[in-house]
Amino acid sequence: MIFAIMFLIIALYYLYKRSQKESFHKKYIDYRVVAETLRVKYYLMKSGTEQSVSELLPWFTDIRIPMIKEILSELPKTSATNELIKECWVIDQKNYHKNAYKDAKSKKQRNDRWEKIALYATVSVYGFTLIFEICMLFSPANTDTANQIRTILKIAVGLSSVVTILLANYYGKMSLSSKSQEYLRMFWLYERIENEMETKGESDEIIIYLAKQFLIENAIWYSHQKKNEADFVVE
Repeated sequence: MIFAIMFLIIALYYLYKRSQKESFHKKYIDYRVVAETLRVKYYLMKSGTEQSVSELLPWFTDIRIPMIKEILSELPKTSATNELIKECWVIDQKNYHKNAYKDAKSKKQRNDRWEKIALYATVSVYGFTLIFEICMLFSPANTDTANQIRTILKIAVGLSSVVTILLANYYGKMSLSSKSQEYLRMFWLYERIENEMETKGESDEIIIYLAKQFLIENAIWYSHQKKNEADFVVE
């Protein structure tokens, strides 16, 4: 058992150092922000507006990911198509974030339920272990049998503790509640834009406002994910 645990610790440390050296997490969130920025550029092109995406970038994104402007500047110019943004962007994204919010909320409820079950199980195992040891003080049983029971209880205590910690930290530092709130915020944004487009039409002002708010939310997601980098903690 000790050798297996040592092997796992060494393997985890190797993976941690490898991810730090190769900057896997930073590359992932950088490229994700680049992809989402290109999405905005694509929809602005389809809307027919001449607004530059580079001018709409939040200062945080501009400073943290300078390669975005380089990528945008190297893209070939494309002609506008004047398509209905409400149909190809707003409604589609509103439905996506609505379903994503429901899914994240459902996962959170399920995760909270399993956390409680694991916590109750851990407390029960610890309590049973304590009662067993007290009983052994006053009415000692067969030594071999008692040692076997102790071994089983130690394994149960260890497993229950590990499961509880795993469930509490499975989704990383960015909790499911934070994710669900981000999805809900974006759903409200697209719903508001859809209502404005229905009453005022698809003006450049509304489309640029949507693009700007989308990029701001993208920067918020980036700042949250910066805290979600893998770390190496042995407790």
